[in-house]
Amino acid sequence: MYQGWFRLFLALLVVYAHYFPNIGNTGKYAVFSFYLVSGYLITAVTCGRYSDGLRGFAAFLLNRVLRIYPAYFAASVFSVAVILQAPDVAARISPYMHLPDSLQGWLPQVAIFGALTPSGKADALLVPVAWSLNVELVYYLLIAGLLGRSLVICTAWWWASLAVALGYGVLGDIDRHYFSFISPSISFATGAMLYHHRTALFRRLRSVSAAPAFAASLAVFAVFVFWPEPIALYLYAVRGLPLAEVQARLWIVDAFWLVLLIVPFAALSLMLSLAPVPGPGARDRRAARLAGFCGDLSYPIFLLHWPVLVLVTALCGGAGGIGPDREWIYSVIALPVVIALAALVVVLVERPMAKPRARVRLAA
Repeated sequence: MYQGWFRLFLALLVVYAHYFPNIGNTGKYAVFSFYLVSGYLITAVTCGRYSDGLRGFAAFLLNRVLRIYPAYFAASVFSVAVILQAPDVAARISPYMHLPDSLQGWLPQVAIFGALTPSGKADALLVPVAWSLNVELVYYLLIAGLLGRSLVICTAWWWASLAVALGYGVLGDIDRHYFSFISPSISFATGAMLYHHRTALFRRLRSVSAAPAFAASLAVFAVFVFWPEPIALYLYAVRGLPLAEVQARLWIVDAFWLVLLIVPFAALSLMLSLAPVPGPGARDRRAARLAGFCGDLSYPIFLLHWPVLVLVTALCGGAGGIGPDREWIYSVIALPVVIALAALVVVLVERPMAKPRARVRLAA
């Protein structure tokens, strides 16, 4: 019922992390939460509509291509135009936003695969968040091919992922292990496990009032994500400490175990967002359609927010910057532009793909 709202909430967390001054790791929490949502949804379609062996797997792959790549290509073309218009601003806002200088550098821009490698992100990324899409696509293949297919396999995967997560929580370096294929496994595995245990979980949630419970779960989620911000603001604005000293005092926010700890918070919000509403009326159906549209907005917002910030900054005469040099006033202007362009992508790119995707589902 409210899954679309949850996805939009996560997308806006990513935008907040990249647009506005913040001391925490808001974007990392959102990305690992997106991974959990994907783990649930991909397991659901794999075990449901696309469960017919190789035929189902092939139909699943085609459907994913039609879902992921059209909006991604639209964002990439938009980003190329922005980079050509304002290359210096783009480079200052994101060091990855420049045109590749070789054919090998262009391949990840088209395929997405290769945007993240075992040694780190590609040198150039027209869509800077493409590395996380690369992680998603790898787990789509793993879940649909094997890991999500049965409860037994999924359970073994989850326990192995938990062991890895505990190891990363103690020894992991946030800057190195966040950008990897291994550490997100616990998010995808937890999402898959939630699907396999959904009946029992929904039975427990049957007596819960869905809307207030979901809103409360988002509030708890937000408290976990944003708790460093008022402390940092007090130290910086009231106590007058330099930003570097504020970061030193709040060193714990860079502990990788905090990023991994977002998984149970995301799991709670996801299940409450999916909890069935008994006997939905016309009002609930309208609310569900609105939630669906908000969920549709989340993906193009995620793709477009960097190039839109570059465009708005350049048009307004800004130099661009990130971290301490972030020009947040342009972010304020860019935010509604991102949402408006995301709506256009939904209407002009994603909605036209609904019919071919439906034919793929029917043929599965």
